[in-house]
Amino acid sequence: MRLNRKHIGQLFDVHGADGSWVYQLVDIKDGKLLCRVFSNNYRYEFNTNKYADWRPFKTQLPSRDQVKNGWESAKGP
Repeated sequence: MRLNRKHIGQLFDVHGADGSWVYQLVDIKDGKLLCRVFSNNYRYEFNTNKYADWRPFKTQLPSRDQVKNGWESAKGP
């Protein structure tokens, strides 16, 4: 799917991705996509519509093991 201005603010990943990160489309300018990447660190990067393999991100409920591991490894006050 090719992304356009109506997709700004939405979350996407690409076909074949493992689900460990997701892109948020921030803006489109001169044919480039400005995306915020949600992964281990938050960063911005440029992408293109060259391959048109974008797909809407679909959330999945975490497994019990993932929740347990999250509570054990989370950092906080």
